[in-house]
Amino acid sequence: MNTLIILVVAIVGIADVQGYGLGAPPAACAGAKPIHTNQTSQERIQPLPADENPFRFLASATEYTPGETLTISIEGTDGAEVHGFFLQARGVDSNTSYGSFVDPLPTKSQLRPCQGTADAVTHTDPSAKGSLIEFTWQAPPAETGSIRFLGTVALNHDEFYTDIESEVIAEGSSAGMWYNLW
Repeated sequence: MNTLIILVVAIVGIADVQGYGLGAPPAACAGAKPIHTNQTSQERIQPLPADENPFRFLASATEYTPGETLTISIEGTDGAEVHGFFLQARGVDSNTSYGSFVDPLPTKSQLRPCQGTADAVTHTDPSAKGSLIEFTWQAPPAETGSIRFLGTVALNHDEFYTDIESEVIAEGSSAGMWYNLW
């Protein structure tokens, strides 16, 4: 019986130490920030300084067309490797999420429904994923205005950067392209 109690305590302790190693929980959707706590004091861990951030979010274009796809990358500079992440497209003038991620990398990422079905993507485990990860994002079918990608990248449970934003990506118009053909 004592062995069973020790085993249960060990398993619960390991799960607690891992935190959200299996991806950002739904609660992270609101602010696109992790809710990591110190395992000893239970105090919330603060992000690393933004001016030291080696990560950036890059889009394959500066403009998107409703219904079309873009490649979105998380890139680490100076050899910084991504371990954990949360990434979502939001309106420039709102906190509303737009579009959806398609075909996540099964060994590195998973979809996280926040305001929509697949409007965010997060990690699957805390292992190193390299210094460059790419995702396919599909723009919403209707006009939504300019967007940017925002989120968090973690080096480990206690070291992470928040409020990372891509450049603004303007909404293009498929109607304008058709108009130019006539």
